[in-house]
Amino acid sequence: MVPALGIGTAPLGWLYESVSDDDAVATIRESVAQGIGYLDTAPLYGHGVAEERVGRAVRPFAERPIISTKVGRVVVPDATAPEAFPGGPHTRLVEAWDAGGVERSLDDSLRRMGVDAVDIVYVHDPHHVEAEVHRSTWPALRDLRAAGIVSAIGFGLNDVEMARRFVDRLDVDVVMIAGRYNLLDTTGAALLDECREAGTSVVPVGVLSTGILANGDPGGRHKYKAAPSEIVEKVRGISAVCAEYETPISAVALQFALAHPAVASIVVGMRTPDEVRANRAAVDHDIPSELWDALKERELIPAELPTAAPASEERGA
Repeated sequence: MVPALGIGTAPLGWLYESVSDDDAVATIRESVAQGIGYLDTAPLYGHGVAEERVGRAVRPFAERPIISTKVGRVVVPDATAPEAFPGGPHTRLVEAWDAGGVERSLDDSLRRMGVDAVDIVYVHDPHHVEAEVHRSTWPALRDLRAAGIVSAIGFGLNDVEMARRFVDRLDVDVVMIAGRYNLLDTTGAALLDECREAGTSVVPVGVLSTGILANGDPGGRHKYKAAPSEIVEKVRGISAVCAEYETPISAVALQFALAHPAVASIVVGMRTPDEVRANRAAVDHDIPSELWDALKERELIPAELPTAAPASEERGA
């Protein structure tokens, strides 16, 4: 079963700012020490650097954590390309949705991590290649799953309607939906309900809305950029309720996303061991039911959405 909280490794692949190899490894190892036994990565993150750091971090473990990665792009060395980040490799990303590209992408990922299999593979942001996914990408992943190289296959994207079509038409094990099920954006609620009915697990990401819900800072990022005024006002309203009940807004944000019974896990980008410990504490924080009632009464979250986490045996696997 996938742990309720997973670590996203985009911040360890030079998202926004640099992280040294040693600090990245320390962050991943602290996540395992804190019981966060699910690591999500992708070739896109630092042009493979995040995957390399995952591999280095998990190498000493007798029992490695659950790992997911993604396909759809391969990292190609190119001496004429700019550095992927300051001091990084001269590489470029090439889209690869056909069977050969899927196999190459996964082979490269396994090599970078030093493992012979992964648990989950997501098709990464296939927004413009839906027909190609049906024709080539998905059949290739089904073959890899049948061969035991991958345990589960699915999609990682932020397009709710596309995700719904994939779940309706394909044998999807899991959907990683980005930025569409959190305190500030619940447009993915119908998708989660349909996944529950279909037996498809869901992994929401962006549950801190890329930063603003980590501590309620109105200057924090919302969907990778400065938050508009209406979002800032909503965050202030949520923060006020949290203050009344002496509860961190991060705890409310993480546990809200976990409460839906279709959700197998949430994945949160973490950059430092301190962030790991803070997110672990937030997931474990005891939130009074009165806080959820207050958020619904003030119309800060939809009244019909679940806020009590399901028992572990009811959670998607």
